Amino acid sequence: MIRRTIKNGTHRRQNSGTSVFWWLCTGWCLVWSWVVYLPEQLLAKEDSLQSQPRTRETLRLAVDDDPHSLDPTQLWSNHAAALSFLIFNSLIEEHPGAGFVPALAAALPTISPDARTFRFRLRPGIRFSNGRELVAEDVVYSFERGCDPSLGWSVAPFFRNILGSPEFGAARAQDAEQSVSPEFSKRQRRSPQSVAGLRALDRYTFQLQLLHPDLTAMMFMASIGIVPREEVLRTDRPFGTFPIGTGAFRLKHWSRGTEMEFERNPTGFSTGPVRLDAVEVMLNVDQTTQAMMIDRGEINFQFYCGDTDVRRWRADPLFRTNLVTFKGAAPNFVALNCELPPYTNRLVRRALNHAVNKEVIVRKLLNRGVPAYGPLPANAKGYNPKVRGYAYDPEKARALLREAGFPNGFTTTLWVLQVDPTQVKLGLSIQEDLRAVGVTAEIRLVSWPTLLESMSRRRTVPMGLMNAPASTEPKDFLDFLLNGENIAEEGSLNMAFYSNMAVQTLLREAATAAEETARIHLYQQIEQRIIEDAPWIFLCHADMDMVRQPWLRGARCAPLWPPVRFECAWIER
Repeated sequence: MIRRTIKNGTHRRQNSGTSVFWWLCTGWCLVWSWVVYLPEQLLAKEDSLQSQPRTRETLRLAVDDDPHSLDPTQLWSNHAAALSFLIFNSLIEEHPGAGFVPALAAALPTISPDARTFRFRLRPGIRFSNGRELVAEDVVYSFERGCDPSLGWSVAPFFRNILGSPEFGAARAQDAEQSVSPEFSKRQRRSPQSVAGLRALDRYTFQLQLLHPDLTAMMFMASIGIVPREEVLRTDRPFGTFPIGTGAFRLKHWSRGTEMEFERNPTGFSTGPVRLDAVEVMLNVDQTTQAMMIDRGEINFQFYCGDTDVRRWRADPLFRTNLVTFKGAAPNFVALNCELPPYTNRLVRRALNHAVNKEVIVRKLLNRGVPAYGPLPANAKGYNPKVRGYAYDPEKARALLREAGFPNGFTTTLWVLQVDPTQVKLGLSIQEDLRAVGVTAEIRLVSWPTLLESMSRRRTVPMGLMNAPASTEPKDFLDFLLNGENIAEEGSLNMAFYSNMAVQTLLREAATAAEETARIHLYQQIEQRIIEDAPWIFLCHADMDMVRQPWLRGARCAPLWPPVRFECAWIER
């Protein structure tokens, strides 16, 4: 054994020179291969990676109806607005915490010393998805459409303060009344045929003039999507179903009642990076099913969450931080049609407010909200916590009904949204409370388009359960929803068809107030007068709850219009 060891050692010593030479040669070959061949291999690998398709990022959504339209002037719901703004851009955008920022405009507008003239310079080179460049005339046309009350669902009240808008709107309304006549097409439209306060100064400069200074003017400028005139006027297809805009996405496919699909617009404009390739939307999916799809990871976001689902997700560590809640942001109310008996009688309207137990309603919502004693929610500017409104008092309700001439009550119909379990729950609670004071309210369950179309048509719905979009601006509730000047035969924003000349005078004064404190004080006076007239049964200011998957990033949520923007969202697994 000793001899074998010595021999092996001698062998190793005798071959040491050969080993060194071998290692030197091997090392040189390795170095040479790194210098000569490795770059080619890396390039080949890089080419291979580039040739492989990138993982397609698709946002998947579900909504509980089929949107009536994606036309920016005819948006009826939060989710329809969120989908529409995938396609369209406005001049400016309101960002939560950052105020207004330029969008299609190259910068925020220059404003005249009297705060009535706003001048915007457009970004050159932005194109609609049909290939044509956006110009200032498109902005003029888009704002003129907003001033036209004959479009079916009127947003004209938002544009009433534009110079020439009232006259233009009156002419278009008269044209619409006469359009049923076969001779109408032979006559020219009534004058004025344009809005005096809307002008294209050159190819990229748009000017807007107001009748009066308005501290909220920038809000409606951020709410209107810009459209191409030639596409709107096409007679072969409706623009609301075949929308063309400048936005980050374009509508690829819309199977009515089933699905919508949006694809990235290769020439689209966005104020931030666009990382999604597509947005797929399943239509007519009820909220309970949507919640199940959230649990299974099949959709990425839910716009409206039910009570039990919110309670369950709040207890779930995974979803707790992905609930988006705007506390008390959504007023829930019953609009009482002030043009239909017995709601023409203010005593009846007051009686019904005393008949409904608001505290019980909040409890039935699992405390997702607060009782409402007036139209302004707690997050609105000018909210007055001292307002007490109508306390629950069935005996007083009966006394008021007797005084109004209805000692035995009456029978009526309450319209309720059928696909929303929360609204159905509220409707049943209201029905029970009214029955206790002698009022029999038959519940009529209807779809969202039917509810909205019917409640906005004069002399159609006696009582309708509704909620208002989230906002912090008192004008959105008191002026747009309760101003008698906003009553229209169809598409009326004022669904209670409530009119009070004293309130309208104060609303005009508030709209032209140049100082914020004075403006808010006027709105508080207006709210008190509206409470006294009781055109609504004030129910509760409900929390607005939405939920997103943990891997959905970049969706911008805020109590604005729309409350969620997806253009710059992405999926992060």
